[in-house]
Amino acid sequence: MLNKIKWLGNFFSIVGAFIVAMQYLTLGYCFFLIGSGAWFYSGIVTKDKALISLNLFFLVADFIGLYNAIFS
Repeated sequence: MLNKIKWLGNFFSIVGAFIVAMQYLTLGYCFFLIGSGAWFYSGIVTKDKALISLNLFFLVADFIGLYNAIFS
């Protein structure tokens, strides 16, 4: 199950990057949130502190980006 979550994290992160590059920011940041959340969860399950900290900061950046995309 964890392996599937990691692959979903990859998929949503990669697709989110292309969506943001095409300037569909709100949708792109939603994809990024899902991808970062999946990887954050994977880090927690495996107790991988580097993965947890990286994706925690990505989640914060994703929320900031989503907020800015919606409210600016």
